[in-house]
Amino acid sequence: MNTYGIAMLHYQPVPGGELYIEAHNDYLQLAAEGGLLLGVPILLAAVLFVREVWRRFREAADDSRTYWLRAGAVTGLCAIAFQELFDFTLQMPGAAALFVVLVAIAIHRPSHGAHDSSVLVRGPSHPSAAAAPGTPPSHPSAAAAPGTRPAPSAAAFMCWPTSFPR
Repeated sequence: MNTYGIAMLHYQPVPGGELYIEAHNDYLQLAAEGGLLLGVPILLAAVLFVREVWRRFREAADDSRTYWLRAGAVTGLCAIAFQELFDFTLQMPGAAALFVVLVAIAIHRPSHGAHDSSVLVRGPSHPSAAAAPGTPPSHPSAAAAPGTRPAPSAAAFMCWPTSFPR
């Protein structure tokens, strides 16, 4: 909205010619610019967001990696919320983009089995991708029998582990 500077022309004395166009507190600036018409929906959205994040933690459906990513995102959001008391960081596009990414991580619902270490790796799923009989396989997973894991390749050791202890 950014009407704070215009509204403060009436209230700010200009002895030295200084005019403050930002409140340096986004909460106060939103309250001054939007009043209840903006404050109530923001408060309702914040309550719904906290409830959704709380549900995600209580579901306990996260693997260890997802749990710690979610905890880190919530910590980052708390840090941004605290910083907003003293600055107008979220008015900067880069910080606002980071905020949106942290919100998405915090409320993300993981797909079960995507990073589960018990998921079996199979060969090519399309029949035309399979090697012809009698030819050596071009990919380690092509040599694996159905329902088994192939031998790990060098690339497999460059990936993150599939689980972390809590």
